[in-house]
Amino acid sequence: MASQISMELIGELGLTTVNVNPETLASVIQLFLTDVSKIHSVDKADLQIRKDPNNIVPDTVAEAIRYGTKFFDAVYYFTLDDKEGVAMLPHYSTDVSLKQLVTKEQDWIIRACNNLLVCYLHIMMRGAYPSNPKANEIQKVPAFFKSILGFDSPLGNVANELASFDLNKIDMSWVKLIKTGSFNIAIKNRLSLGIPGYRMLMPFKLYPLKSGVSQEVKAAYEWVQKLVNRGFYWDIFPPTRSSQVTQKLGPMNAALGNLMLECFTQDQLKEMAEQSLKIIFDVPKKDQRANHWRSWSAITDLELQEPMDFNST
Repeated sequence: MASQISMELIGELGLTTVNVNPETLASVIQLFLTDVSKIHSVDKADLQIRKDPNNIVPDTVAEAIRYGTKFFDAVYYFTLDDKEGVAMLPHYSTDVSLKQLVTKEQDWIIRACNNLLVCYLHIMMRGAYPSNPKANEIQKVPAFFKSILGFDSPLGNVANELASFDLNKIDMSWVKLIKTGSFNIAIKNRLSLGIPGYRMLMPFKLYPLKSGVSQEVKAAYEWVQKLVNRGFYWDIFPPTRSSQVTQKLGPMNAALGNLMLECFTQDQLKEMAEQSLKIIFDVPKKDQRANHWRSWSAITDLELQEPMDFNST
């Protein structure tokens, strides 16, 4: 018969183990991760606000900009309930380098307006904020900026004048809410020619399918053609691309490049990449990892919910 031992004889083990159930642990961790997990976030410590000539803090965004504060610094500062801890700088006239840029306070407002237009168009044409070039990088100013806007300054200057921090801390989805109906017709026409996410789609709208392709290639070509013929959507534009599009279509450019090699002749592809047309940047190269275009023609439920309207007011 098995013997037993009483709890009294076991005695106090003296263990110091602390048990926390997963739900409690997760709720605490969630509080700590909420802010740091955001890709786009601006901290108080990022902001720098300039005072007026009498060392008085500005009362409005416009005042702050006139005193030499950068646009996004001013906007974020005036959204704060608690402004304690934001760096305060003297009026721009105390800085020799800044004083050389303008002759009067109102010039800062004009510079901010021009820089914001370049910033907006850079996002719409390149899918990214203007920035300082990386080491050994040659940064070209889009020809459109030179010919229509008369802008030929380094793009890094735009970034530096708009914020004291990296512009990539700001979510680009604000571009969706900009009304372009009152913009110059040349700007609206340029936007209508094509935007990021659609450059690799446009050949399927503009060029016929070459002969002798398989039924699989023909079906994919017709599916992509229908997609691009629906017009421009924020759901496809890379900075605002919907999770549904990403999930169902996967990485688009590499797959579209492979499909283009199947759909078009080399002469067609070279013509697309010619400097005079520049429908695509370069003739695509085969990517063995990007053949998921084969499944696209079976997709019948791709919902595009946010059309672009460059005539909205």
